[in-house]
Amino acid sequence: MQYLLTWIEGEEVCYRIVPDLEFDHSLMQDKNLIITKIPN
Repeated sequence: MQYLLTWIEGEEVCYRIVPDLEFDHSLMQDKNLIITKIPN
């Protein structure tokens, strides 16, 4: 299962696709994340 992580930095919308939710959460500290599950 893949997940799409979306957040805003300044005026930019950023995203990252990860294979699971086992990622370094310290990288996303103080960010309002939107986590979307991508079906296979």
